[in-house]
Amino acid sequence: MNILFISSFIPTRRHAGSQRVFDTIRDLSREHEIYLIAVSRPFDDEYSRLEGELQAVLSRRRFQIEELENLTKWCKQVWFVSYSLVVPSSNAIFRVAGKLWRKISQSLRPYCPASLLGAFYNLRMFFDRLIPSLHIRKDPEDVSNMLRVSGIRSLTEQVLRSVQFDAIVLEFFEMGGLVNSLPAEPLLVFSTHEDRTINWHRLFEAEKEPALRYRYWLNWKQAEEFLKKSLWKFDAVIAFTDKDQISLSRFCEKEKVVVVPTGVDIAKVTFSEDTRSENTLVFLGYFGNIQNIDAAQYLCQDILPKILEVRPDVQLLLVGSHPPPSILKLGRNNIQVTGFVEDFLPFLREATVFVAPIRLGGGIKGKNIISMALGTPVVTTSRGAEGLLVKHGEHLLIADSTEEFAGAVLRMLGEADLRKRLAINARKLVEMHYDWQQNVATLRLVIAKGVKRKRVC
Repeated sequence: MNILFISSFIPTRRHAGSQRVFDTIRDLSREHEIYLIAVSRPFDDEYSRLEGELQAVLSRRRFQIEELENLTKWCKQVWFVSYSLVVPSSNAIFRVAGKLWRKISQSLRPYCPASLLGAFYNLRMFFDRLIPSLHIRKDPEDVSNMLRVSGIRSLTEQVLRSVQFDAIVLEFFEMGGLVNSLPAEPLLVFSTHEDRTINWHRLFEAEKEPALRYRYWLNWKQAEEFLKKSLWKFDAVIAFTDKDQISLSRFCEKEKVVVVPTGVDIAKVTFSEDTRSENTLVFLGYFGNIQNIDAAQYLCQDILPKILEVRPDVQLLLVGSHPPPSILKLGRNNIQVTGFVEDFLPFLREATVFVAPIRLGGGIKGKNIISMALGTPVVTTSRGAEGLLVKHGEHLLIADSTEEFAGAVLRMLGEADLRKRLAINARKLVEMHYDWQQNVATLRLVIAKGVKRKRVC
């Protein structure tokens, strides 16, 4: 079969979502002809702003990238689109107004008392945060932004004219808006990665600042409307958790929504207990996500001080690409912010404990699965464990309050037998339920049955 993947990230091992697409393409390419359209993001390090057909891109590079070379082996053809947005005129007007306001407030600065300057600053911040919600749009901002990527629709239409596809897979929630540009004949599969209605709702509930709270509320409601008008057009919808399956089933026939959990390659992600450093905590996350920024700040500002009161020699590593200034400034004596790393597995293998104090977001946390597969003991929250078939005290420790989380980490650091028992149980769980080869077999079956059913119809 000819299968086209359209992804909002270049499939790499840089973070769990794009790694899943990377692994899916690799495994399906053994039986099918795979084509790929991917968006290159400004923060993808050496992958940023890639444009055009992959072979031409590689010929222009001064160095070879192994992951991109693999795509040439697995895909018959690959195209990149640079994440360059076409700004709507309404939004441009608001941006100009925002810049004008900033200039006015700066010019008044020498003549204003501190209290008035504070009021100016707060009003400016309110305006800046409100701007993304002001221009007229029907879709949530992540979907709307992807539809405004320069060239994404024209390239998709060009590829569809040149190749006849049996199936088209849209990867990540924000790509769902492209369904209106796709023909009805191929099997249309929407791999959501997470139900953003849950994410936006949780952000809305947690936020106190009025402008951001309105922005999150608007995106939550627009995400629901987007799913109502779009989800029925797909032949199959891939959810990663049972919770997402139930939520997405509100917007289309329940039979369409199939759970295919995230997994790891058991043969390559090997269990190890012998390489652990002492008193080393690791947090792993792509810092382009709000939930990871929130978790890292919560960990450093609230949880870690309580741990250091008892164990002052504990070291914390914040590992992940694209850390914003709010994360970079957390670095100090006991905290190291690594930024982008080529391979995050060695950090997890050396960690005494993997910590994931997730409070926002939804979906399944691939970082927990990888850590459990490696034999790294995990402490997380109820939300961090969401979607996983884990039990507190059997596979990991779950703690939701600041005091409980710090206490769970201290307990894990102080009890080697507990760490060993949880690590062994967690690895068995991963082998039973999160072996990627088993999970991709489910996806393979969904596509094969769907294409066969389409051909009959």
